[in-house]
Amino acid sequence: MTIRTLLPSMTLLAGLAMLPLTALPAHAAATQAAPAGPVATRVLAAGEVLTPADVAGPDALVDRLVGLEVKRTIYAGQPVHPADLGPPTLVERNAIVEVRYIAGALQIRTEGRALDSGGAGDLVRVMNLSSRATVTARVVGPSSLEVTP
Repeated sequence: MTIRTLLPSMTLLAGLAMLPLTALPAHAAATQAAPAGPVATRVLAAGEVLTPADVAGPDALVDRLVGLEVKRTIYAGQPVHPADLGPPTLVERNAIVEVRYIAGALQIRTEGRALDSGGAGDLVRVMNLSSRATVTARVVGPSSLEVTP
């Protein structure tokens, strides 16, 4: 095969790539079905907490998503997947937090610096500001961590 025999077919392919989408057959547009699950009604930036106005779809699904935090940007019209959401962040990385150590009747409170971000129930690393020791603690509230033996 020579370049002369390939040239007409290459020109045809280049021409097809330049066609507007409206030139596609009607059945091509029909194959793009609307998502069955919840869909973002606006651009949702990472870190935002979902409200009922942010998501459209079946009410039962939307109700379960409200209050969760967006982990990555979701654009308007895109489906909202469970992997894109998580519990709201209660402890931000590098924030000064209260650290409590509880063992029976003994309770010690001190300040620490969170080395990770986390939501309720997550385990995060925290550095004790007075001893510089690093421990793992569970997030129990906003800026509040608990260490148990």
